[in-house]
Order: sequence, then structure tokens, then C-alpha cells
Amino acid sequence: VSAKDQPGNLTLKTRKAAQGPQTSDRSEFRLQLEAKEKKALADRKKAEA
Repeated sequence: VSAKDQPGNLTLKTRKAAQGPQTSDRSEFRLQLEAKEKKALADRKKAEA
């Protein structure tokens, strides 16, 4: 069993996950967020129309 898979490191993993994506994933995360916001905006406009 590698040190990565030991339960003691789970808290560190979850803590890192709670902090948000790592820098490599951040741009993709931001893109997804923007897409969600655009969709929400479009849905709102449709609802108002």
C-alpha cells in the first residue's frame, strides 16, 4: 500500500479538494463556471421573454 492510499492522508486530500482546484485545473474550472453563468443568464432572459 502506498502512502497515498493510507487513510491518514485522506484528510489532506479532502482539505486540498475543499480549497478548490489546483492551478492546472483552475482555468478549466473558470471556463465551466463562466459557461454555467452564461447558461443561467440565457435561461433568465428566456424566462423574462
